[in-house]
Amino acid sequence: MRPSAYGPEPYPITRQLIEDGRKHLLLDAEIAIDVPVRILQGMADPDVPWPQALITAERLRSRDVEVELIKAGDHRLSDAPSLARIERMVEGVL
Repeated sequence: MRPSAYGPEPYPITRQLIEDGRKHLLLDAEIAIDVPVRILQGMADPDVPWPQALITAERLRSRDVEVELIKAGDHRLSDAPSLARIERMVEGVL
């Protein structure tokens, strides 16, 4: 059990979780997605380092990929300005 910054209950890290994750690794080869992709990443995210968004973008086959970084953005990106950005990004690809 690991403490969670997102709720009062600890988060279980099980052997099954680790083994399942190993079965679904994506970043060692091209990701066969051919649709527009928008990635919004907080640079202050303690759980997912922001360079991971760039690595993911590089692996996507789609040529229509945009990455937007929010310097003060955390993992949730749930504040009003972040939610407005997400809304604009979704509207932009619809």
